[in-house]
Amino acid sequence: MPQFIALELQTLLDLLVKQTNEYGAMCRKGNYTGEEFTQCRQILAELQQAIKLKLEACGKKMKNLIPDFPDYIFNEPEHPVTTDGKP
Repeated sequence: MPQFIALELQTLLDLLVKQTNEYGAMCRKGNYTGEEFTQCRQILAELQQAIKLKLEACGKKMKNLIPDFPDYIFNEPEHPVTTDGKP
């Protein structure tokens, strides 16, 4: 995420759109390695986290607007799900 934190919000949003399109193409075509797929998802998470931090720095609470997807990558979930589906 450090490479994204200094970028303007509009640039972050543009990168998120571009990366989301790339992710969608990977899912549709299926021509990717596991490492490429993991890297793509990591970049998406980092972009989302950077956007969330930018907006929160402006005083906007983003908990209900942006999903917590990045939080599950960077932090332990508050309520981890077990394999039987019960907390």
